[in-house]
Amino acid sequence: MKIYRRFKGVALMRADASARALRDLAERGIVGLRFNLSSFGMRELTELGADRLLAQARELVTAMPYLRRAGLRIMIDHCGRPDPARGIDQPGFAALLELGRSGEPVVKLSAPFRSSRDGHPYRDIDPYVAACLDVFTPERCVWGSDWPFVRMDQRIDYGSPLSFLQR
Repeated sequence: MKIYRRFKGVALMRADASARALRDLAERGIVGLRFNLSSFGMRELTELGADRLLAQARELVTAMPYLRRAGLRIMIDHCGRPDPARGIDQPGFAALLELGRSGEPVVKLSAPFRSSRDGHPYRDIDPYVAACLDVFTPERCVWGSDWPFVRMDQRIDYGSPLSFLQR
């Protein structure tokens, strides 16, 4: 057994990726595709070929029709990157909770430092995590380290996000 068969991964793909490229990645353990709306915006879902890729926004509200039409299992990272200044009822977070109520998607409770305005211990993110746990239930909530900690103004290590999770 080759070592890569023991691991599972998620790939960031271009919308025009060929079926052959997708099959090759699947054979190597890629089990999901990633769309990085916070870095690349809706371009990843709206550019030519995205519908075909999904068949094989900075705001979740804008992305929702594309994600639902795909008919694939969805995982939203970083609690949907809520903005604590906009409150729990902000449209993007409300869309995340609506998606969670459908019973299938998963939310990743990771990288509180990406949304927090207050910094460690990230207590301003607690209401968003509580809402995710309530709607998605612990069975559809996962945690990830967010390593490598790229595009950060300060040094991040595993300690502070892990203490957030433990709380």
